[in-house]
Amino acid sequence: MKNITLNRLMRLLRPLSTESKLELISKISESLKFDLNRNKSEKETILEELYGSWNDVKDDLVDDILKARSISDRNISFD
Repeated sequence: MKNITLNRLMRLLRPLSTESKLELISKISESLKFDLNRNKSEKETILEELYGSWNDVKDDLVDDILKARSISDRNISFD
């Protein structure tokens, strides 16, 4: 299957001029460089960007969030 695809591709490329072939090689090379530089997943990149972003938050933030979101007076225990 791989050889068939490559043979078909080569039949398409044979009639092209040398300049066109060189341009294709250049574009394929750029694509490979981009893929090599993009080996980190997007999630890892986002995590690195967000690392430490909560350092300046007050310690009682959890209490503030719970107070703001509660619509009931009853106590909820997570124990």
